[in-house]
Amino acid sequence: TGGKVLQVVQATTSTATEVASTSYADSGLTADITPSATDSKVLVIVSQNIEISISDNGIKGYMKLLRDASAIVTDSIIQILTGNATSNLLQLNHSIVYLDSPSTTSAITYKTQIKVNDTSSFGKIRAQDESSPSQITLIEIGA
Repeated sequence: TGGKVLQVVQATTSTATEVASTSYADSGLTADITPSATDSKVLVIVSQNIEISISDNGIKGYMKLLRDASAIVTDSIIQILTGNATSNLLQLNHSIVYLDSPSTTSAITYKTQIKVNDTSSFGKIRAQDESSPSQITLIEIGA
């Protein structure tokens, strides 16, 4: 019957990853699942520990969710808006919830990537700062 939970995969990482770039880079959070049917859906739940910082004004941090090499959620924004501040820092757990239709019974890897919009003034984004854990949960749901 449709809507049944067929499997649950959960992965956690506490390995700190810093990105001081305007190009996306892996955050260290990843999980694999092999759907049991091509018409299954996969509910992806991400809780990513994030810190963004800059020594002047504001900054935007971005996170995206990928299925294998394909971005399925892009430019999910974490932002600090300040005027002429000498130091800015924001720490939070940033969430993404996405219902995917992968249409395959092959193994799939889901992962997150992060970047900032500005690297001047020491702009950077960190995942799993000070070993704070991030978690990704994959739930296969039958059609």
